[in-house]
Order: sequence, then structure tokens, then C-alpha cells
Amino acid sequence: MPSEDEAGEEVQALLADATDFEYETEISRAPFRLKNWVRYLAAKTSTNRRARNILHERALKFLPTSYKLWHQYLTERLSAVEGKCITDPACQIVVNTFERALHDRIWPLYLEWAKGIGVKETAIRVYRRYLMYDPLHREQYVEYLEGKGEWEEAAHQLAICVNDESFISPEGHTRHQVDAIIRSGLTRFTDEVGRLWCKLADYYIRLGQFERARDVYEEGITTVITVRDFTMVFDAYSQFEESVLSAKMQLAEDGDSDGEDAAGTDSDTDLDDDADDVDLRLARLEHLLERRPLLISSVLLRQNPHNVHEWQKRVKLFVTAGKPADAVRTYADAVKAISPKLAVGKLCNLWIEFAKFYEEHGDMSNARTVFEKALLPTYRNVDDLASVWCAYADFELRHDCFTEALKVMQRATTGKRGWPPEAAVERRRLTGGHTAASAQKAMAESPVQDRVYKSTKVWSTYLDLEESLGTPETTRAAYDRAMELRVATPGMVLNYATFLEEHRYFEESFAVYEKGVGLFAFPYVK
Repeated sequence: MPSEDEAGEEVQALLADATDFEYETEISRAPFRLKNWVRYLAAKTSTNRRARNILHERALKFLPTSYKLWHQYLTERLSAVEGKCITDPACQIVVNTFERALHDRIWPLYLEWAKGIGVKETAIRVYRRYLMYDPLHREQYVEYLEGKGEWEEAAHQLAICVNDESFISPEGHTRHQVDAIIRSGLTRFTDEVGRLWCKLADYYIRLGQFERARDVYEEGITTVITVRDFTMVFDAYSQFEESVLSAKMQLAEDGDSDGEDAAGTDSDTDLDDDADDVDLRLARLEHLLERRPLLISSVLLRQNPHNVHEWQKRVKLFVTAGKPADAVRTYADAVKAISPKLAVGKLCNLWIEFAKFYEEHGDMSNARTVFEKALLPTYRNVDDLASVWCAYADFELRHDCFTEALKVMQRATTGKRGWPPEAAVERRRLTGGHTAASAQKAMAESPVQDRVYKSTKVWSTYLDLEESLGTPETTRAAYDRAMELRVATPGMVLNYATFLEEHRYFEESFAVYEKGVGLFAFPYVK
């Protein structure tokens, strides 16, 4: 089919003949009258084949269902390729012309057949060929793809709609409604989210709406949940900003040249405005590149908000950037977002680092508040809570608050209610509330706050503090309690015996050795 420019040139050539003016006048008055076109074609029997093809195309544009015009046109097309090889491009043109002639009759039936046979690949191939001749029905193809779960191909077809300047569908959608189409695709085509965000932004760029495109990019990089999609959108965003900056710089350079040529005019103000605009664009690009690590961090946390390591990396980014307030907000968001049962990594370490952050900035009150709150989460194991108790005591020791450090560990070893929770379980067992097996199971399923009093780590720290800060009586009571609860290690027993010897309690020291022999079996005791 000739192009519009070629057709225009041929029409001008036809009009050069004065005898054609009469026919052109009749056609302009009644283009849908078949008789006018037939008379015109009959008058041009001796003209060249290209001119007659253009006349036929013009006639069929107004009368696409005329059997007489199509039959005459196709007959002439066939005679033109008679004797040529089937691979000749002219033969393909004839095939295309036949398909166009049969379009409205054949294609609806062909498509229904292709969809009905149940072979997805066949239907897709038929649809693709159909769209070569009637691209306006691309949305119909997209609906079929959605029903078959072909999300990638559907996204590709939507992108074609975006890039088509003249796109208008039979359903009444235009390119100006593409935003809604692509946004609906974002929730359906999860594997193509990054590409769809880029296509949506590119749509607004083509319309010259740069700020709207920038908003789309920002929305994209702050909502995607995979690094692959983020990288795709971010790279497109940065390239867009670089291209805008380059264009502004080129305009500024052109302005400088014009200003030199037009000395003595009022162009200085315009040049200053261009320079300011370039500075603004440059600052915007630099800010975008600086945000990349934080944006990637946000993507990873949207994937899994319970990832302790990613929260720690995010805090480090703010600390490195000299933004302590943002670091504190990040710590607060982290401990609020992470579920202790779903945490990836040590949640207790995050709480301890949070408290130390306040400590490093001289805020002892808030550090203590954080430590107190860190004692409340239901950690997955007792050792995590024990680590918090020990870090709390170490914090008090670093600031010479020895009495407070001792009180912290006393709280840890007596349970949050002031008495060992095991006593209540045992009381219920003795009164018929539990059997021995169910009592043990109840203790294992109880919160870590009810079990931390039997942590070896907690008792080791507590006994060291009692030896250093307590009296001989309180130290002896602490060691006795540890052995009674059977949480004492061989090292604790030896330390207790040595402590008694140093304070000249020789008989008591010997008794401790005997009790220790009863607590441990081989290989600790031979």
C-alpha cells in the first residue's frame, strides 16, 4: 500500500491532466458513490499501474465492502505478479491485499476457532497476525492473555499501546487513559512491575509532562518490592534526570553564545535563570544518587520487615550520614515492626544497640528506658532475654552505678514477679492442677520472662557482681540459690568453694565440693 506522501504525489500527477479534474470534483462531492469511482477507473485504463493502485486504495477507503472494487483491484494485482517467484516482495503485497479484502468476514471466525481449539500458542500466533492488520483490537488480545496467565506478553502489548501516538481502542480508551490501564497491570503482572513503571513514566515524558513522569518514578522506587524492579526503575529515573540536565546545559551554552553575539541587550537575566535551572537539575540528580542506598534498604525491608540485619544496615547509613535523629526513628520503627517470632537475626542485639546509641550521645535516661522496654518482647529463646539483662547491667557498671547494676541482676534471677515462676507451677502441680509432665511442658511453653531466672548466663553475671559488690552473706545466698536451682556450672562450684576458702569458711567450702559432686556426673566428676 503506498504511503500518504506517495499517494499525494500521484494525485497531484493525476490532477495535472485537465480531463481528470471532472472526476476529482465528482468524488469530492460524493466519495461514497460507487459509480463515480468506477467511471474514474475506467477513464484511467491506460495510465500506469501505480496510479491505478492508488485510485483503488482511495476508492476502497470510502467503500471497503464493495465486492466490485475489490475484485477488480485484486485481479490487477494478480496480473502484476504473474510469473514472479513466490518469495518476491510483490507477491507478499498481493497476499496482504487479499487478507485485507477478507478481513471483516474471515478474522472474527478465525479468532473464535483459534481460541476454541484449546491450544494457547496457536491462538497467540493468530492474534499477533490479526493485529498486524487491525491493531485497534490490541486490548482484546490483552484480555485473552490475562485469562491465560500470559502476563509478560500482556505487559508487552500494553507497552505498545503506550508508545503508539495514535492509539485509540474500540472500547473508547485513548493514550490519555493509559495511566489507568498500566496501573491495573501493576497489580496483575507482578513479574513486570519494574517495566510497567518505566513505561508509565515514559508515557508522560512523551507527553512533555516531566513533573508527572518524575512523580511516577518516585512512586515506583518507593513501592517496588524486588531489587530487580528497583534497579530497572531507578536506572531509568537517573537517565531521565541526566537527559534533562544535559538538555538544560545545552540550552545554557546556546544562551551564552547568543548573549555574546547580542552584547548590550537585556539577555543577562535570562542567562542567570538558565544557570539557576541547571544548578537545580544538577542538585536534584545528585540527591537522587545519594538516596540510592536508603532506597535499596527500603526495598529489602518491604520484602521482609522482620530482617534485623537490614534494619541495622539502615541505621548505619543514617549514622554515617550524620543524621542521629533519623537513626533514632529507624531504631524505633525497627523494634515496632519486627515480630520476635519472625525475626531474622538477633532482635535482642537491635534493642541493645538502640540503648547504646543513646548512651553514646550522653542520654542515660532514654538508654535506661530502652533497656526496660527491651525486657518485654517475647523472644524466641531465653538466651536473647538473658543477653539484654546482662547488657543492662554492663551499662550501669560503665557509669559506676554499681548498686543499680546489682539490682538489675537480682531482678533477672528472681523473675519479673519477684519470685521464681517455677514455684507457682510446682504449687499448682501439688494441688492437683498439673502432673509432673504437664508442669514441665507448661514451663517450656511459658514466656521467656518466666524462664530467664534459670539462665546460666544471667547467673554467671549476677554471681560475679555479688562477689565484687555484695557482702559475703549475700554472695553465699546467691551461690546457694544457683545450686538449689541446679543452674550452677562446675566453674561456679569451684569459684564458690574458692570464695569460701578466701573468707576462711573451710568446712563450708568442703561441703560445697561434696554438693558439687552430687550435681555433676562424668566427665565433670571422676
